[in-house]
Amino acid sequence: MPGPIVEDIQSEKEVQRAATVFGVGGLGCLLIHMRFFVLESRLLAYYKRQPQDNMVPIKTLVIDGNCRAEDRGLKTQQGLMVYVLLIYNKKDKYHRMTMAAFNIQETLIWKEKIESVIDQESLTARYIVFI
Repeated sequence: MPGPIVEDIQSEKEVQRAATVFGVGGLGCLLIHMRFFVLESRLLAYYKRQPQDNMVPIKTLVIDGNCRAEDRGLKTQQGLMVYVLLIYNKKDKYHRMTMAAFNIQETLIWKEKIESVIDQESLTARYIVFI
């Protein structure tokens, strides 16, 4: 299986990348599906196809100070080695997203970007509380 098509679109608020994600199959096994992730200011969304205007995402997750990006390491799925990243809200652990990439650099880039949004949000919340 070829690696994901990595595409960066830089604007003031949007970073868009293509990545693979685990989707739950019909028999309860994990399957790898190509998904398109979009990280906009505080919202992480993923789409089944390349996002276009007025397209509704499959799933969204609001990134705030309670979110965590957890590196699950190297896993074997469908005979392929992938690096897994889990993003969840620690107050609501059932609302989460799992993404995977074929190389560790892609996973680390996503983790750093999501953690920077989490840090900005928690820093803003601290200033609001102390002012």
